[in-house]
Amino acid sequence: MDRVNYDQNDYTWTELPLEMPGKSTATVVADPAGSGQLVGRFMVPDDGESFRAEVHRRRFDWGHYRYAISHYIPSDFARFRYDTIISQWHGYPMQDANGKNVSLNPPIALSVYGADPRWVLNTNLLASTNPPKAATTHHPIDVPIAYDRWNDWVFDITWSRLLADGTVTPGLIVVTLNGQEVLRIAGDNNYHQQWPPYFQMGIYRPNWRAGPNRGPSGGPPVVVYHGNMSVSDLNGCTAASAP
Repeated sequence: MDRVNYDQNDYTWTELPLEMPGKSTATVVADPAGSGQLVGRFMVPDDGESFRAEVHRRRFDWGHYRYAISHYIPSDFARFRYDTIISQWHGYPMQDANGKNVSLNPPIALSVYGADPRWVLNTNLLASTNPPKAATTHHPIDVPIAYDRWNDWVFDITWSRLLADGTVTPGLIVVTLNGQEVLRIAGDNNYHQQWPPYFQMGIYRPNWRAGPNRGPSGGPPVVVYHGNMSVSDLNGCTAASAP
């Protein structure tokens, strides 16, 4: 996935910028399930400095979008007591009273969570603006992770939006896993910035950043496969897709 280029208009994947600190990688490989298709393999080594391997797409306008993506979690997935974020919708840095940029948690993030891994969707809303601070809500998804096969997700998102008159248009997140609706969340769903959140996929372990929760390194690498990614603009525009 080294700067994979897709073409044509504003709603295609004209570029997938890479977020690969340390020795993390993202590569295009054959489907581990044996379909013969090409998929993305993301890997983050447990080397004490690597913590993410992600690509992202910036940016769509406000409105209603459907994001479809499949995740393949291998049975030897490297367990971790905190979050392993594999898909997220991220906001933009905010400034505190001193003009310093502050990056908050993503408004929406899908995680493989815990030493006994389970699906969790985390949502974040703005709790204060000075300093910028987010409040997190955890939404456990009561469907077991299916290992060594594709888990097919659809995120149907209508972004809430702050209008010039101070009112907020209603937002809605509907999450479907393998054809079954598993979550429906109505109300505010982002930080109401100039642009709606942008999409990222791959692997991100926030607690592997340098800090007290980093813990010892030297374990197996984290590997997750991503495939069948598409974004449908339900406001009447075209769809964007990536392998």
